[in-house]
Amino acid sequence: MSTVASEINVGDRASKFAQRVKKAARKADNEEELRIEMESAIRDLASDLDMDFDPENERTVLSGRPDAVYGDLVIEYKDPNHSGDWENEALYGRNESDSGLIDYMYDIATERATDETEQEILLDGMVGVGTNGYKIFFCRYRPQKRIEPIDSRQANLVGGLSREEVTGAVELIDVYDIEGGARVFLTYLRSLSRKPLTSAKLAASFGPDGDVAQEAVQTLYSALQEAKEDGHPRVETLYDEWNRVFGIVYGDEMGQIQDDRQDFGNVYGVKDPEVKPLLFAVHTYYGLLMKMLVTELLAVVRESPIEESGLYEPNNSALRRKLQEMEKGEQYEQAGLNDFFEEGFFGWYLDVFDDDLAEEIRSMAEEMTTFEPATPTIKSEVVRDILKDLYQDLVPEVIRHDLGEYLTPDWLAEYIIRETGYEGEGRILDPACGSGTFLVEAISDIRQQSESEGEELLDEILENVVGFDLNPVSVIAARTNYLMSLGELAFHSTSV
Repeated sequence: MSTVASEINVGDRASKFAQRVKKAARKADNEEELRIEMESAIRDLASDLDMDFDPENERTVLSGRPDAVYGDLVIEYKDPNHSGDWENEALYGRNESDSGLIDYMYDIATERATDETEQEILLDGMVGVGTNGYKIFFCRYRPQKRIEPIDSRQANLVGGLSREEVTGAVELIDVYDIEGGARVFLTYLRSLSRKPLTSAKLAASFGPDGDVAQEAVQTLYSALQEAKEDGHPRVETLYDEWNRVFGIVYGDEMGQIQDDRQDFGNVYGVKDPEVKPLLFAVHTYYGLLMKMLVTELLAVVRESPIEESGLYEPNNSALRRKLQEMEKGEQYEQAGLNDFFEEGFFGWYLDVFDDDLAEEIRSMAEEMTTFEPATPTIKSEVVRDILKDLYQDLVPEVIRHDLGEYLTPDWLAEYIIRETGYEGEGRILDPACGSGTFLVEAISDIRQQSESEGEELLDEILENVVGFDLNPVSVIAARTNYLMSLGELAFHSTSV
């Protein structure tokens, strides 16, 4: 479990960090004095938030020595008393013989890479930070902005990207006052010690090959079977309603999965299972994970880690109350996400909540704290359909195909959208959207092509990207993916 103490509020820490840096800027006579004090502030901040890493101060690369390198975070300090264009100098250097952040990012990625593909992957993961103590900016490499080099001999790798290509593709994200930028800086810093919220990472942590899914699904399945045997009225009602709805969705195919029940059971270590109750348990687990994901994203926006939202609550009664709030969607409505998750089939576990279920939910929450929930906000371009791989792992291929479920690969969705001529303008409707793969691709196109920003861009996406589906699990997944694709845009409005 991450040892982030519940009393630590990330927003408060960012505010205190900003005050300390600004005070250092007022006292500093040069950039070296600012660097020393800011590095000290970063170490204290990292200690408070249980981050374990050390900077590579002034490491030597081909173009010179960057002031500090924290993994994929490259920092360049500038004299707080400098009256010139310090942002431009931090990015490009003072003159042709000097180097800036873009040179350092290029050299570090080139030194680490063995080929162009790896070089671009490394560059894509890097963030440049420039600050004079009063203001702070961030820059990122954007592959879609890359242009072909005039002279390919500028490349340092055989077939690698040239310095000119990279320079043309680095984008200044924003310049903030230190008070406003401190939280963004903290988010980037924290992401160095957490797993990115990507499809592959999510599937590896929460898929059936790991302990979390195995034990959680077994516990949910056992609780469901016991409730049915005991004739628990509400659990039986919710299960029967799920069975009815999915009978409509899947039709006669529901009967075909009976032949594969032991294969399905083997995935979760369940002997001689009833296949429908096991599928219901898996759907419940999947739905709970999606709600936890959205809770994590809300925690970023509301400036509190998941522990503060109560999902690691040690008291079972208090945990149950928090889960009830989550299932009813109260915290989502408070954040402006109206009717995001309706109370439905998958909250049945609260009616039979016990020590075993509580322990498994805590394990899920603990694993969730190893991920960086701000991935959609700091690297929106890497977030695609992040739930598809997980679902494919949770429900074996033979079961999915018997049910008529065939999930569209990201590359195929991208190709089909390109073939329709859609380039981020006009409306797009997916009448059987599944987990939202096409919707996510369309949102990505709009974000790349539109000249709108903030709430105007959000309105443009909401008005033009729409999906429907009969499958309640697919609807939850599509909404989650849609929200993750919006990233910080989702909170530019009081209601989404």
